[in-house]
Amino acid sequence: MSNYSDQFQADALAKLIKHFGWTWIGAVCSDSDYGNSGMAAFLHAAQKEGICVEYSESFYRSHPQQDQESG
Repeated sequence: MSNYSDQFQADALAKLIKHFGWTWIGAVCSDSDYGNSGMAAFLHAAQKEGICVEYSESFYRSHPQQDQESG
């Protein structure tokens, strides 16, 4: 997360979670530079809001190619 709007999103998500009274959560992100830096920003924002992140997991997403051949 390299720009202001990305940090704003992490802060907003943490505040939204707090608004709903969720104090103990798990979090997932894509296993990419963007996903991992976003998770780091979110974890920091969640900590500031008093939210316990029990676990955080990253996953690798692939797009299986569909068979485009006809007949």
